[in-house]
Order: sequence, then C-alpha cells, then structure tokens
Amino acid sequence: MFKIYTADNVKKIVSRVEEEYENALSAQRRRITELTEENRELSARLSLLESDRARVADAIIDAEKTGREIRASADAYARDRREGVYRLAERCRALAASLAEKYPDEEDVKNFGSYIRKLDEALETGGEGELDMDKILYPDKDLKLENICKELGLMDDDEKEE
Repeated sequence: MFKIYTADNVKKIVSRVEEEYENALSAQRRRITELTEENRELSARLSLLESDRARVADAIIDAEKTGREIRASADAYARDRREGVYRLAERCRALAASLAEKYPDEEDVKNFGSYIRKLDEALETGGEGELDMDKILYPDKDLKLENICKELGLMDDDEKEE
C-alpha cells in the first residue's frame, strides 16, 4: 500500500512540481501583464469617452442656450410684427372713417370698410391661420391702400408705402 520513494524519485517529483509551479507562475505573470495592458487601454478609452461626454454636455448646454435666445428673438420679432399690424389696423380704421365721411357712396370706400372688418376679425382671432401681409395690404386687385392714399393726397405718386 505504501509506496517507497527513493531519493531519485523524490528529486524527479520535486523537479516536476517546481517545473509546474514555474509554468503556472510564468502563465500568471503573462496574464498579469496582459491584464495590466488591457487596463491601460481601457483607461485610455474611458478618458476619451469622458472627454467626449463633456464635449457633448457642453454642446447640449450651448444648444439649449442658443435655442432660448432664438425663441426670445422670435418672440420679440413676432411681438413687433403683431404691434405693427395693430398700428396698421388702427390707421386703416381712421382712414376708413375719414373716407366714409367724405365719400359715403363710393364703392371703393365700401370695399375698404369690408376690408377693415376682415382685418379686425383676423386680429380678434389672434391671426389664427396664416396672416399674409400682402392679403392685408392688397385684399383684392381694385382696392389698394397705396392707391387710396395717393388719391386722397396722403402720399405722392413716387412714394412707396412702407
């Protein structure tokens, strides 16, 4: 049952164990070296991804800021345009009243009054739909605010309405 080992057998066994140990140790060292290199590569990639993330975050912040600025600018522009339309409507109402007083039976004056009502309706609805300035200034071929102003002597023939 018991095997008797000779000094030679023991040396061979110890030598084989030492060789296996050296092989295992060498394999572990190679693996540690591989893992260390892989860790360096992953750290470098992580660093690049973090800098990309920072750039993307900055770009998003800049885009949001620019978006707010554009919205504010568009709101101010729309407000200015709306105020301009209301001023135009007020001038048109005054002109229509003046024309109706001077020329109550003229067809153009009646058409202009109809136009003013349409303009007021558009303004009451907040310009629902598309508010086309050409349609407001020139609602039909015969009725042109520019021509009426010229006929009343409010505008010279060579002047253009702004």
